[in-house]
Amino acid sequence: MDRIEKMTKSVVRIVTEKSIGTGFFFVFQIGGDNYPFIITNKHVVENCNSMQVVVSKKSEMDNPETEIFRFDGIKSIKLDHSKHNVDLCAIPAIDLFKTYYELDISYLTQSDIRINEIKDLNFVEDILMVGYPRGVIDEYNNLPVFRKGITATHPGIKFNNQKIFLIDMTITNGSSGSPVYLYNPNGYTDRLGNSFLGRERFLFLGINSADHIMKNKSYIYKDNNIDNTSYGVSEIGINLGVIIHAEELLDFEEQIKNMEGF
Repeated sequence: MDRIEKMTKSVVRIVTEKSIGTGFFFVFQIGGDNYPFIITNKHVVENCNSMQVVVSKKSEMDNPETEIFRFDGIKSIKLDHSKHNVDLCAIPAIDLFKTYYELDISYLTQSDIRINEIKDLNFVEDILMVGYPRGVIDEYNNLPVFRKGITATHPGIKFNNQKIFLIDMTITNGSSGSPVYLYNPNGYTDRLGNSFLGRERFLFLGINSADHIMKNKSYIYKDNNIDNTSYGVSEIGINLGVIIHAEELLDFEEQIKNMEGF
């Protein structure tokens, strides 16, 4: 399976009674056992009792086949990141993975979190985001949407002392929970100026959480008889996405290890 195919087959569109977002399969490999989860943002499933995802099935026919998986009791089964301000949660996907060999899916693991390699990147790198902006999906083929951009801050440095970085890309509703990758299919130049022509490079950088906004004072009304000006405050997207560092997923590994009966 090539890199693009892996990116494509590891994401799912999450549909709840209140919202649509993006999630992706992540299997925590601990002590020889596999613990499959769907990773997304806390706010995607906040105050929701259930959600559903549509997963492609392996098929020899031209007509794509899919299966709907429903997750009930989300509040009681999900793991929230232990830090309140980290907008990540993990939803157990054990039942879905029981039929793994019938499904046309892929997943990430801890081995895809390469912290040292990320720290050695340039400040500006080409990136891809995979997900469902505005809920857009190729329903017939059950395929997500790719978007391209660049890093706006270094992906291995804490932005304002938080494990996040910014990307230069338009972020919309539905993109929450989307994985973000560095992908150079035909070569790259490292931070020391060394060129690697024809060498593929692929790194999982993090998870989209939000669109960075700025407060904008907009003129509303002015009365010449009053020495005062009224303003309204609106929020304007400035095409900067807030991405949570991939290493924050390791928090769930520790939670799994601390589970009763582990």
